[in-house]
Amino acid sequence: MRRLSVILGLVLAGCNAATVTDVDAVVDVAADAAIADAAVDAAGDVSPAGWQVKLSVSSGVSLLYSQGIARLPGGWAFSAKAGLWRTDEQFNQLVEKINPLPQTLLDQGYGHIGDIDMADGKLYAGLEQGDFSTGKQAVAWFDPQTLAFLGSHDLAQHENPCLCIDEATLIAYTPDRYHGTEIRRYDVKNGWAPLPSLTLSRQLDAMQGVDVANGALWFSCDDAVHGLYRADLATGETRQIGTIGRLTAIGTILPEVEGIDASPTANGFLHTLTNEPLQATSWVDDWLVSGP
Repeated sequence: MRRLSVILGLVLAGCNAATVTDVDAVVDVAADAAIADAAVDAAGDVSPAGWQVKLSVSSGVSLLYSQGIARLPGGWAFSAKAGLWRTDEQFNQLVEKINPLPQTLLDQGYGHIGDIDMADGKLYAGLEQGDFSTGKQAVAWFDPQTLAFLGSHDLAQHENPCLCIDEATLIAYTPDRYHGTEIRRYDVKNGWAPLPSLTLSRQLDAMQGVDVANGALWFSCDDAVHGLYRADLATGETRQIGTIGRLTAIGTILPEVEGIDASPTANGFLHTLTNEPLQATSWVDDWLVSGP
């Protein structure tokens, strides 16, 4: 989360971890998505033939869950700039870890935990420090049950808004820039050794979440249309496949798209997190995805 940090700080004290399924919210977000689809079509950015993304379930969760989302065995993990949480399948909170990073990382300026991912029995999180000119960021990993810090590694890149790891290959993917085309790759099993980057065929803006599954990267972006994007791992071909919606502002404040998880569940394949601080709620939206 970048643009709503100040607002979030003002409302955290009043939020709670109650979970609801809001039928009206499903209708609202679907309507917003239709508006965004029309805008995208008007701009000439047509999704690949055969791809369909449909909202399945929308669940309100704690506003504290304001950065990332990851599927865990038996539940979910969420992140904030300075926190981690584990919940059960129904988003009932089980474990909370505020300020999970050791002082050694905080002293280096790593005050921002981004989107998260589960792989190889660990919960991984991209870390970001604010001086992007240094070309140095980091990744940390945690016990997925206790959320205890286990280790970290420096990454030679400019920014680190989100990160994911392919469970099959243990290759990590993370954007070098919040707005850009270069996706840095690292060989996790060989000490995070750098690999040749993947170049997207189009620039993505405000990349907040990324996950890897089924031969592709899946992005959630806090851009003008709150877009969902798919990038082919082999070619880098990148197209918009849908929108998250939630484009209705309260005053001048729009809800902010956050992380994404790509895991098949009964409710869908993609799961996105959107932060709506003036409603004191974050939303987990489950999406049914079909394509070639």
